Amino acid sequence: MLKKLIISANIAVFTGLFSAAHASVKWYDISSIPGVYWRYCSECEGDAIGDQTYNVVQIWCKKRDCGNIYIQANLIRDDVVVGWTNATGYGSKGQKVNLTLASFTPYDNIELTHLNLRK
Repeated sequence: MLKKLIISANIAVFTGLFSAAHASVKWYDISSIPGVYWRYCSECEGDAIGDQTYNVVQIWCKKRDCGNIYIQANLIRDDVVVGWTNATGYGSKGQKVNLTLASFTPYDNIELTHLNLRK
């Protein structure tokens, strides 16, 4: 089951707020990492187990190697953080990398909190 993805106002690397209706169309800059973009990918299949709820964030290493990618998010229910999830991947220049944020913890929204790239 897909959930609404929101962006934390506290995280400088993620820019832009969006609705699920246009989320899979628009790529967003990562202000602190030039040449790398991200988007919420509603049409991407997630790598979830059984009844896990998941969201897929796609990272596009358009103009540079991303190397090792780490992404983390808070799980929110009724405006309370009830857990967190993370995902990792590897991206070379030009590649798009799907990162599945999955959890068995019930939540209403997911808030991106960290993105790290390491070569």
